[in-house]
Amino acid sequence: MKFPKIFIFTAVIGANILAGPALAVGKKNVPKYIGETCVVDEQDPYEPHMRIDSGEYKGLCVNPTLRRSAQRLSVEEAQKYFPGTKDVVVANFSHDEQFWIAEIPFQQIDRILLQVEYFPVALGMEIAHTQFRVNFANGAKIRLKPQSTQQKTQTSLTLDGMIFSVENISPFGEAFDPIKGLFDQYRTAYRLVSLEQKYDWMVLTNGDWVEQYEFNFSPMEARLILAEGLNRGTKNSIGLSYNTLKHSCITELYAIVDKVFGVKAKAQPFNPNLAPTEFFRRGHLQSLQPIVSFNDEYKR
Repeated sequence: MKFPKIFIFTAVIGANILAGPALAVGKKNVPKYIGETCVVDEQDPYEPHMRIDSGEYKGLCVNPTLRRSAQRLSVEEAQKYFPGTKDVVVANFSHDEQFWIAEIPFQQIDRILLQVEYFPVALGMEIAHTQFRVNFANGAKIRLKPQSTQQKTQTSLTLDGMIFSVENISPFGEAFDPIKGLFDQYRTAYRLVSLEQKYDWMVLTNGDWVEQYEFNFSPMEARLILAEGLNRGTKNSIGLSYNTLKHSCITELYAIVDKVFGVKAKAQPFNPNLAPTEFFRRGHLQSLQPIVSFNDEYKR
């Protein structure tokens, strides 16, 4: 199964308009806040509490239960959860629809893959989401510990890999409207997510096709790229506006890679469907030919 890669942004915007309220509204999920605050879980010390400060959603809390930026912990904080660790420890790692404290073996990161998730918009057209898949060498594992005493799983877990993904977040649910995305209606989450949760969402729930491409980054370059992405999430949490054209899933990936390689760009291409072509043009992909799809490789 393969979707065509021809994409005209204006056509997708037009299709989005024709699709009407069903696409624009989608599934809504309003958390149960405590009183007039933006707090949902008082036992979660890393839950972000923020309100939208402009546009249609002004004054509403940014939903903290769906997507969050991963937050790198200080050495002192990291030792509380993983005594003696010398690895990177983060909060708000997403797995099994819960948020975790994660010990990430950064020095064992050896490869990044570009993932391009194609999903239909309307009238037979499609748009894409782009993200980085992170692989570890020597059988290294991510270790997870519960972040809140209220989450459903209280046992520690281990994982083989993860995904770095820049995504929109709003007061409500999962739907993304590219037109609203032009007017600062969303905020930005710099996520670290387990392969399992992403596969379940992209493939099992949505039925989307996810292509994978091999970067030619060295292990050191891969670590620097992931560190820069994590730094952005740690610094900004979910405070930055998401913009379909200027600050999106793909423009941030370009910007992060450019920062590591010392490239200064005034603006980044905004079409996520053309990400493989653009990364190849910049000399970062081994080939324009995708390797095995995530759908076929990671069957659950």
